Amino acid sequence: MSMISIRLFKVESLKFDEIDDPPEGEIQVTPDEESEEAGNTYRLRFSAGFNEDDRSSFAIRFACEVASKDEFKLELEYLAIFEVDEPYDDDFMSGPFVRVNAPAIAYPYLRAFVSNLTLNCGYEANYLPTVNFQVLYNEELAADRTTD
Repeated sequence: MSMISIRLFKVESLKFDEIDDPPEGEIQVTPDEESEEAGNTYRLRFSAGFNEDDRSSFAIRFACEVASKDEFKLELEYLAIFEVDEPYDDDFMSGPFVRVNAPAIAYPYLRAFVSNLTLNCGYEANYLPTVNFQVLYNEELAADRTTD
């Protein structure tokens, strides 16, 4: 079994707008994950990225939107780069580690970043909801089976 570690986290894009009026409607629902808590709307998408020329690392990219009722709207792309000590194969690229474990390892760092950012911008700390990546993966597998 090869060793896998996080090499770095990186904010790829960040947009933070103060809202004078409440947002109209809700953020569009995605099949990945969305929830609404305490008047806030959250949207989270994630995907894995691979470099065919360098199979010693891969990335998990999160696209996150937070609409805080009457206060702000945050749009963020967050990247977690993982490093492996042995080159990975095609099975690894489509396997559960990339769709479940890696996002579950990286997501708490994104949650902490968002809560610290909102707090440092003068708002209450905004905590992204917890996500069960195993459940999402199981739903994805079930959906694939019904389309076959």
